[in-house]
Parts: sequence; C-alpha cells; structure tokens
Amino acid sequence: MNRSATFLPIRAILAVPSLAVCLLAGPGQAEAAPEDAPMPTYLANYWRVPAHMATDVVEGQWLTEPGTLVALSSVGIAFLLDESIRDYWQDNIRSDATEDVSNLLFEAARFDVAIPALLAGYGLATVTGEHYHADSLALVAQSAVISQVGTNAVKRLAGRHRPETSPEDSSRWGAGEKAFFSGHASGAWAVATVMSYRYSETPFAAPVSYGLATAVSLARIDSDDHWTSDTIAGALFGYWVGKTVAEHSPFPQRNAYVLPMMDGDSTGIRLHIAF
Repeated sequence: MNRSATFLPIRAILAVPSLAVCLLAGPGQAEAAPEDAPMPTYLANYWRVPAHMATDVVEGQWLTEPGTLVALSSVGIAFLLDESIRDYWQDNIRSDATEDVSNLLFEAARFDVAIPALLAGYGLATVTGEHYHADSLALVAQSAVISQVGTNAVKRLAGRHRPETSPEDSSRWGAGEKAFFSGHASGAWAVATVMSYRYSETPFAAPVSYGLATAVSLARIDSDDHWTSDTIAGALFGYWVGKTVAEHSPFPQRNAYVLPMMDGDSTGIRLHIAF
C-alpha cells in the first residue's frame, strides 16, 4: 500500500517530539513580543528560502559546503547498493517488532496528528508568553512545508518505482511512482535541523531530534516503501531546507541560558552567555 502519496505530508513533521523538546528545554523568552514583530518576514520566507536555495545551486555555493562530496558520494553508493541492501534488510532485519515500530512512527507523524499538535503548541506558547518556543514551532512548520513542497516536485519529476512494486529493479524511473525521494525523511530531517539549531544549548536536543529523524528514515526502508538512496537523498534535502530556514530566521536566537553543573562533589548551575 502506497502510504506516502498524500500531498504536503506534514506527517513527517514530528510535531509531537518537537513540542516535547520545547517543553523540556525550559522557559524561553517570556517577555512581550517586540513591536517590530518579524511575522511579515517569516511569511515572506516561504518563498525566499526556496529562492536562496535555488541561488546556491545556480552559483555553485553548495559545492564549497563542508561534507558536500561525502553527501553526494553516499547517495551514489546507495544507488549502486539499493537492491542488495533491500534484500538483506527484508530477509534478515525486518521482523514483526520492527514493523510495529515503523507503523508507530508512520502513524505518529500523520497529518491529522501533527498539525493539531503543532497548532496547539504554538497557541499555548503564544498565550503563556513563551515567544521563543512559539517562534521555534513556527520555523518547524515552515521547514516542514518547504521540504514537502520540494519533495513532491521531485517525486513527480523522477517517477521512481518503490521497492514493494519493483523489488528486483531499483532503476525503474519515470513511471509515475513517487519513491524518490522520501518525504518522511526530508520532513523529519528538516524539522530536526531547525530544532537542533534553535535549542543548541540544550544537551539532548540534537541527539533526540536527529535520532528520531534517523529512526523515521530507517522505518521507510523497513516498511519497503523506499530504497536506501531515497531516504539518504531525502535526509540531505531536509537538512538543507532546515539549515536554510534556521539561517534566515527573522526571530531572535536565544543567547543566554542556564545549565546544571556537576564537578566531582560540587553541584550547581552555570550561566552561559553568547555574544
């Protein structure tokens, strides 16, 4: 069953884990919203972020980014090994337990679960004056939407068959299918990147965010809905979107925070201020 055909599948937003990171990170900026609210810029970024990404491609700036060669090589190697990886995973790794986990991740990130949770979290953060958390959730939504619009455009152009419909041939393209690349992976990694950037001072934010994004990506392989190269390409695209959204965010970045400190027999708190 093709469960990934829904347009704008913000099922990959992982809004519920995002809300958890916000809550566990503690109070954000509780002061009143600034008079020069950045919302117009935020809304404009729905087209400005893709424009920035397109400019980077045209000007070749992405070629100078650290890790670009490794990223492209990983996708290329995955293409060559797609069928072998798929056969090994389905024969030796997939089980009732992994299928249950894959289904759980799929259901938890459904549109009708993610959107209400995201809106509720944004509303609650706004009402309680936690503007930093509200801004973060707004960026989460933006990165998810942009990643899914881009993903669906590529899916329609590529038309790659899914492994469940073409298990012996990963090179079937242009047939109206939507395997390349994974929308779940791109959405999850877009959100994870924004959350890691916004809560970089929280020790568990990056491991939890990227850990969940990795789990979502692997679940798509386990469910036989995507080839390995689909998930890697989706993850890289999602990371790119999330990074661009975070870098062009009109919202202030938190620069002062308190962390627990434990040094031998001494315990206390540590104040960190970034200039």
